[in-house]
Amino acid sequence: MRRAELIQLLMAETGGLRPGVGTTQSELAELRATLVRAGGSIAGGVGSRRPPSRDDALRAEMDYLVGRQLGESDGPDVRVVRRASPLPGLDVTVPAWASAARPDRSFGPFEEADGRPVWFDMFRPAARWFLVRVGAAGPVLAALPPPVAQRPHGGTLVGDISPGTVWVAARRLAPGAPAQGWVGLQVRGGTIEVGGAIQSTPGQLAVANDARIALTLDLESAPPSGTAEDGAGAEAVATVCQLPRTATLRIRPDGPGAVGDLDASLSVYGQEIALRRRSGAPGPPAYGSVGSRVLVPLAATPDRLTVAETQSTLFSPSGTAPIRKAHWSLPVTTDPIDLLGEVPGCGRVALDLAPGLRASWYGLEGGPVSLGWADLFADGTSLHIEAVPAETGRARQVFRLWEETAQERSRVEVTFPKPFALSYVSHTSGADEFITHGLAHPWLDRPRTAAGQRVDTSLWVMYRLVQGAAGIRLALDSEASDDGTGEQRPCMALAVSNALLTVAPPRGLRLDGPLAGPGRLDSGELSLPFLLRHLLPTLPDPYAANFHAPTTRPAHHDVPEVWARVLWSTPSESTLSLGVVHDGPGEDLPAELVPAPEALPLETEDEHVLLTSFEEWLGARQRRSGLALLDVSSFADQLGVTITFTAGQRRIPLTVDDLALRTAAENTLVFLLPQFQWEPVRNLANPLTGDQEDVLTFGSDGGPTLMGTRSVTLVPFTPVPVARELVRAHEEDDAPAAVLFTLPFGMHAVVWLDPSDQAFKEPATLGMLRARFPGLTGVRRLSLRAGVPHGTEHAASGGSPPPAPADRPGMAGEDLRRDRLPQFRPPLRPRAAPVRVQQHVRAYGPAVAHRLRRSRCLPGEPLGERLSGRGRGPHQPGHLRRLPWAYRLRTDPAHHPARAVLRRTRTDHHARALRQWGRRALGQRLDRNHPRALPTSHGRPYRASGRCARPVQHPRDPRH
Repeated sequence: MRRAELIQLLMAETGGLRPGVGTTQSELAELRATLVRAGGSIAGGVGSRRPPSRDDALRAEMDYLVGRQLGESDGPDVRVVRRASPLPGLDVTVPAWASAARPDRSFGPFEEADGRPVWFDMFRPAARWFLVRVGAAGPVLAALPPPVAQRPHGGTLVGDISPGTVWVAARRLAPGAPAQGWVGLQVRGGTIEVGGAIQSTPGQLAVANDARIALTLDLESAPPSGTAEDGAGAEAVATVCQLPRTATLRIRPDGPGAVGDLDASLSVYGQEIALRRRSGAPGPPAYGSVGSRVLVPLAATPDRLTVAETQSTLFSPSGTAPIRKAHWSLPVTTDPIDLLGEVPGCGRVALDLAPGLRASWYGLEGGPVSLGWADLFADGTSLHIEAVPAETGRARQVFRLWEETAQERSRVEVTFPKPFALSYVSHTSGADEFITHGLAHPWLDRPRTAAGQRVDTSLWVMYRLVQGAAGIRLALDSEASDDGTGEQRPCMALAVSNALLTVAPPRGLRLDGPLAGPGRLDSGELSLPFLLRHLLPTLPDPYAANFHAPTTRPAHHDVPEVWARVLWSTPSESTLSLGVVHDGPGEDLPAELVPAPEALPLETEDEHVLLTSFEEWLGARQRRSGLALLDVSSFADQLGVTITFTAGQRRIPLTVDDLALRTAAENTLVFLLPQFQWEPVRNLANPLTGDQEDVLTFGSDGGPTLMGTRSVTLVPFTPVPVARELVRAHEEDDAPAAVLFTLPFGMHAVVWLDPSDQAFKEPATLGMLRARFPGLTGVRRLSLRAGVPHGTEHAASGGSPPPAPADRPGMAGEDLRRDRLPQFRPPLRPRAAPVRVQQHVRAYGPAVAHRLRRSRCLPGEPLGERLSGRGRGPHQPGHLRRLPWAYRLRTDPAHHPARAVLRRTRTDHHARALRQWGRRALGQRLDRNHPRALPTSHGRPYRASGRCARPVQHPRDPRH
């Protein structure tokens, strides 16, 4: 497994774990190291399917751990199993081979984010075995713990068996067993006798096809453990099971073998039962496919089980049931010989009971229920009862969850409308577990649909009660139903703060928490998964968008799920969260779920160079296309946000987390309405002058302002949070930023802000301003301030300016050569006054202040006059107070304090204006001899002429 895959596995399986009772953080670190050395192999029950943790510090820790442990290995055969039950070997969610093996080490308990305990078992195969096989390379009949001391005895070979595990081919005991099946027994010692042709080699004994093999085993009995007299584990402690102390197994290479005489006993529920096997009676061993085990028949005396007393408060049987059969039950595993390890014991005693018992469990209403046909197992450390089917009558349970009102609580009702299977396990370690299945009917006040209705559904769930020292814990789990995306099912809509999610009805349910009493969960977590059909980004206030609702469904194998989770610590405190989980690559959503955007009018032919530079500086191409939302209210100050992606992109960097549609800030751009937009004039037709009815617009209108930053922080896809994060990342994290904006009279500018650039002693800044007054709050504005380069010190001392960096983003290309930039007449007397530019832009398009302030200047540096200009928006009356203008004197953008590249359209009117004002002393204010412009109604002076309005051609207005 590759390094990135190992890190992803560790984050998914252990990222949300924390040490439980009696477990330390170092044990969790050892578990992660074991998973790495095992190559990421893990089996068994799955976790809560939460999205992988995005904790950067934890991911860095995982990367360091993988780097340290990747070179080491516990061998490719080391396996790790995850289980949700505290009872090792008895968890129904683990593979069958794990139930028949003894773990080399167990890790846990750990707690998931929802408080559910989880354990991990590590299994390691034995280093070597002493094999007994047919011929030199034939099938293996038995695997014995080495060494085996061999000695001749008459006409046979006798070998002494060391303590450990003896594996016997299951088909040599029961003909119906799997061909690759094995039965394991833990022994304290024994002997093997082999008659017939024999060939002995180190580590192996080859026998002829007609050989006779007898294994006489001294079985390891489980020592009595546990002292509980009531509560968890009390039933297992009160049960006394004596397994056979010795066993003789006769194996034939050419047919089924036999099992010799056996003696066992069982004391359960206050009744003594003797179990015997004599001279092959009551029958030969058989294979039981249910539970995968070899069953050696025993005779039971008496032949009925009567429940006289019980100890458990979790599960209480009653009544009398005939004993149909009794067995010595030996588990079977189908692992290959090189994966076999140690086993935990030497089987169990099993009673096959006819109908007659009844039972009730904690909190059951309408009970007890009939157990029907039942199986009872005991091995000295545990008591296990399985019943299938069971008849329930009117049995049900209601679990009350968080409070909706002072008188009502959300609830989940579980009924048992048809025969079902149940399982009860009691272990001497102090744990009881009860598992069954039922139909869950949730009645919840959250999540609700977008229409405010409750989610109405019924789901089949696995019902689990686990009792330990801390009390009784409830867990309801349903396997997610797979209905296929082609099937038409009624959909519903869920709403988050900035998106509308179209989902299918819930396909599962998970409920977990400690029981404060019968039917009461005062704390816990409930989860509902929904298949996501469509996702529509929205804003909470009035907005405009460039897309419509999607109509296609994603491919079936790549359908993400929306998990709604309710977490409550007390009945009165509950919180709802929504998140997206899917099995596709990465964390992005399939493009089919997201609406297709229309192209934004962000680029003209004249803006192509600057927009391309803007995209290159942010490290992405074609960022101008994407989903765009523009606030048209005053709550977000008419800011807009867009998430950018290329055409044909299969996955979109969006996710739903914490009741919001989120993405990394680097995937977004903040855009503002045009900063300079002259109001159009509607010209009425006038036959006297020949004017036609038309809307007169201006080519010097500006385009939208764009701002982006390289930040990977997840932000809600809404304008204000995105704008705050872009500014914060630049100010606090020194993240590079780029801004594309407009200046008066059709000029466009792009600015690259890199705080790490060593060419500036005072770097350029990007900030967000919001004026506040008593009772009033101003709109949000973005503030750009140019930096001060180190070159000023060189020029002041007569030296040459510092060389320009060889690689400056966005400065390459034919369109940005020096001879292609606008050329303006230099000043008659160069002054030592570098221009400081401060520009404030905000979403209300024309409200812009653009000032160029003079300070000490150096020869060759850009010069400018103090200017003040203001345009007008469609809803702002006013007039042009001064003529906005700026001299662009330096043609090399490499030394501009803000790294700005300006473009503008020069016309004949501009040229005339330059000739008229070029001889003017630069120290004078440009408006000193300039008459105040006439008041306007549409951004230009006008003169009334009949029923039509005609613009005035002002001789000094460069727009004409």
